[in-house]
Amino acid sequence: MLDSEPGKESIFYFRLPSKTENQSSFSELQNTITRRQPFPKLKTILVAEDDINNFKLISNILKGLNVVVKHAFNGEEAVEKCKSNKDIDLVLMDSRMPDTD
Repeated sequence: MLDSEPGKESIFYFRLPSKTENQSSFSELQNTITRRQPFPKLKTILVAEDDINNFKLISNILKGLNVVVKHAFNGEEAVEKCKSNKDIDLVLMDSRMPDTD
């Protein structure tokens, strides 16, 4: 779901399915995600994630979509990186961070 107005921030809502006995395997899910078309123009995505394994998973899913992935280990670092890097197009942030979330 997308909530957007011209000249204002855009908010994207999405759900990631959890694996149950009736759902496809992770590799099938990953194949579905990566079959999407890459962005036509290079995008920079900041992933704010304190768990390095989650960050690696997200980076792997985004691979091949014409994106540069940057990493912040906590919310405060993410805010600072956004202030100092105007090239960041999207922030994916863990909802439970050690300091600022």
